[in-house]
Amino acid sequence: GGPGGPGGPGGPGGLSFAEDCINFNWSQVQARFVGGEWKVVQGNMWMLSFGPRASEAQRAARLIRHYRFDQQCFIGRPGPSMEYWKRSGDVPSGNYPGDDCVSNNPNTTRARYVGGEWKLVDGNHWMVSFGAKQAEARKGEELVRHYRLNRQCFVGRPNASMTYWLAQ
Repeated sequence: GGPGGPGGPGGPGGLSFAEDCINFNWSQVQARFVGGEWKVVQGNMWMLSFGPRASEAQRAARLIRHYRFDQQCFIGRPGPSMEYWKRSGDVPSGNYPGDDCVSNNPNTTRARYVGGEWKLVDGNHWMVSFGAKQAEARKGEELVRHYRLNRQCFVGRPNASMTYWLAQ
């Protein structure tokens, strides 16, 4: 529930906002050394940059193919405050060997103003910082509920080079 309701700017499925996603073909995703750094690419389109970290780029490409992600989505661009990946219009569940994930409860995950910035939190655990961007934090909360996101996963920590979410 909540504000917005039918007739809002969102697409099918009841989000109150239009998602910002880039479509790609998961089966053609590769890790490549381009212009002096490792990137995850599909053809000429690069999706993620890993600098010198070849193993992280290769793992990210394998993950994308494993989950068959076909959309890379953002809240806030440029410099997105939250990134998530979808398959066939939804966020998949399941797992992949070595997934580095932190669990949350979609029912209790909220956008909160904590320590001078807007964050996505579940109890004392905070997952995403949106800085001063309250509207983006609210979209993050809505996404977590809508897709039942219950695990935030990382490739490379600290300073993850890729973040993805999995659903219940």
